[in-house]
Amino acid sequence: MGGTACERPVSLDHGDEKFSPPRGDILGVSIFPEAPMQVNDLGFIATILSVLVPTVFLLILYIQTASQNSN
Repeated sequence: MGGTACERPVSLDHGDEKFSPPRGDILGVSIFPEAPMQVNDLGFIATILSVLVPTVFLLILYIQTASQNSN
């Protein structure tokens, strides 16, 4: 009683070995999925464009302003 379903006993006694949790596993909770996440192709393209388009726009404005100020 008093425990939760997600508790598991953790043994720190490994003899002469140093304790290190399994890679990607913190106290029994996996921080990385077993398989890569599926990505919708259109969502990926939309994400890339939502970053690239404003960046290119701001770079063009900066280049034009810098060239006008140098003259």
